[in-house]
Amino acid sequence: MTNPEIQRYQTDPLYAYLNKRVVVLDGRPPGVPRREILIMEECALLSFRLGNLQAEIQTRPQDELSAILLNLYAPLAASSFGDVPTMDEFMAMPNEDIARWTDEARAVNAGFFAWIDAAEKLVEKLTDDTVKKKGKRRHKSVKKSPA
Repeated sequence: MTNPEIQRYQTDPLYAYLNKRVVVLDGRPPGVPRREILIMEECALLSFRLGNLQAEIQTRPQDELSAILLNLYAPLAASSFGDVPTMDEFMAMPNEDIARWTDEARAVNAGFFAWIDAAEKLVEKLTDDTVKKKGKRRHKSVKKSPA
């Protein structure tokens, strides 16, 4: 049975124009439950939800998880409806579920996840630059034999 919150946003005419996608995360029962989540395209409602989540995270004691919660959990949760995990539940989710949720959310709501694209491009550029530098070093170290 579909979650009432998911049904609401899928059938509400006010949100009919927005791109949406339902994703099912398998979890690892019994500890991590299966979840059905509706991901919705960016709109004012989601921007307000994102701001509220970010403010809530910033009021927590800052630790090594703060950046993950602020940059990944907040946009995921803000753009999702249904059986959305809490911050603590999110940290216990299997990596496969987090990756699937993130991939689906990026496909529907790219604006909230632009930082991931930027990070991937930076890693690609740094990798390319490193390969080019290694290639140049090899060429410099090759000595010509006297003729």
